[in-house]
Amino acid sequence: MDHEFELARSAVEAALSAGASYADARVGRITREELCLRNAQMSSADALEDCGLGVRVLFNGASGFAAAPLAWRSSEHAANERLARSLAGRAVEVARALARVRRAPIELAPNAAARAEYATPCAIDPFELPLQEKIELLRAADASLAGASETVVREASLSFRRSEQWFAASDGARVFQHLVR
Repeated sequence: MDHEFELARSAVEAALSAGASYADARVGRITREELCLRNAQMSSADALEDCGLGVRVLFNGASGFAAAPLAWRSSEHAANERLARSLAGRAVEVARALARVRRAPIELAPNAAARAEYATPCAIDPFELPLQEKIELLRAADASLAGASETVVREASLSFRRSEQWFAASDGARVFQHLVR
């Protein structure tokens, strides 16, 4: 988890070095798993993961933003660091361009730097369950649908989503969220 905060912090520091008066960055990872049984046969099985970094800045009273997908493998650490600095620079460029045409400066309210972690209360993490157990649950659901002559198609599905976000800001904020649905 420290690597993600380091990456967000690197983007914030690069934005400040480029002239931003405020910066924040979010590293996000979304993991999805979907399984579907149709008439007792597996009809689809997907496991997807998306990762990205977003950088938001204030420069001369204007806001700028830049974002891009990340490579999640640990071997890509150096490439992600370069990307973080590049995105910070791009966000400052956007804010600099918008500062020339803004009507009134954006001013952030004074804020105490948040330091927090939050995780969805989760008795059973579905991502930790063996695949066979999930399929058995789907088969039991499918079997409970069988039997009525009016039933033409039986479909049972499972869908899981995990969202993790690491947030760092130039005011010292550092927040981690782990949400499971």
